[in-house]
Amino acid sequence: AESPEVQAAVAAAGQTRESFESAAVDKADGNLGYLDALGRAIDRAAIEKDGNALRQAIEFSRLPGGLRSLYGYFLQQIQARVGDRCVRIEDPKTGDSHLVSAWSEVYLPILGVLTVAAEPLAATQIRDLAGIAAEETEVFAALNRLRQFLDEAGGCYRFYHGTLPEFLSDPATGNDR
Repeated sequence: AESPEVQAAVAAAGQTRESFESAAVDKADGNLGYLDALGRAIDRAAIEKDGNALRQAIEFSRLPGGLRSLYGYFLQQIQARVGDRCVRIEDPKTGDSHLVSAWSEVYLPILGVLTVAAEPLAATQIRDLAGIAAEETEVFAALNRLRQFLDEAGGCYRFYHGTLPEFLSDPATGNDR
């Protein structure tokens, strides 16, 4: 709430810093993990200077209750920003190139590998383990966009909290809307 970007967004939403903080605590309903996930999303939007993502993260009436639903909400926001974007891949056998969905061919495989990874992985490891045929720059771009869910140290990535792989590997997650 101290950064100028967040203060400006809070003021534009007709809130004071105190009312914003109080609303965040109320929305979390005693779940510190909820506040952490919310704070990470707000920080990421401020760093990226993404006003739309910042507005969505501080609009508490739109935010779902519960940590699982919040994870789903933020993943849907990222998916919406990726949209119908395609990436070019080349068939190593034929040399033919094709356009494929960035979300299904880059983002989802990254999330899948990180869900089962026992230790932090470098981007090249993630790309290789996930079988991502897109260029490494696409993997880095996706990791950057997923950054609010990640910790990075020494060029290696992992989910910032154990509840994320639990959420992503839970069969009920596919039923969350």
